[in-house]
Amino acid sequence: MSRVAKMPISLPKGVEMTAKDGSIAVKGPKGTLSVVQPAGVSVSIEGVTVNVAPAGLANDAMAGTLRALLANLVTGVNTGYQRKLELVGVGYRASMAGKDLNLTLGFSHPVLFKVPEGVSVETPTQTEILIKGADKHQVGQVAAIHVFKHQPGSLAFQMHVEQFHDVRVRPLREQAIDQFAFVQHVAIAVLQTATKFDGAEQ
Repeated sequence: MSRVAKMPISLPKGVEMTAKDGSIAVKGPKGTLSVVQPAGVSVSIEGVTVNVAPAGLANDAMAGTLRALLANLVTGVNTGYQRKLELVGVGYRASMAGKDLNLTLGFSHPVLFKVPEGVSVETPTQTEILIKGADKHQVGQVAAIHVFKHQPGSLAFQMHVEQFHDVRVRPLREQAIDQFAFVQHVAIAVLQTATKFDGAEQ
């Protein structure tokens, strides 16, 4: 059985979980989220403890995945998730225009990003963007849109992912240069190896 699936989920105070008609719903202070219960995986809810078990060895991976998804839902409806983006560059700034996010990113025009439902965006300073929400996937997706879609050649974003680690997202031009340097290094190593091999045969 999956080691992840073996770990029970403890429901904090104010969070409820219900399973009905192939769907599992989690309700808490931050809202209600749900996930589809896959076939071959059972979920037992006993008080404040939730256990996930596979029907057989073929369902081990799916049981671990479901357990991880349920744990994310519990955390999301209880405390929520947050991503912090920092704009790094001269003249780059962000501000809220009503419910939309107004970005100045070195283009000839401002970039207006419409914030989807279920996610809130704040700009504590002109170079900081806070993305908050109960759905971990949605919060991460909104942050990814900022990093990869609205990124001119000289722009760098820095993403702070909770308390785990900082991820430096470099400009696309620098990434391309690094990839070319790596390919060039491999090609040189292959040529040197081939030259040594030919010399040894002679």
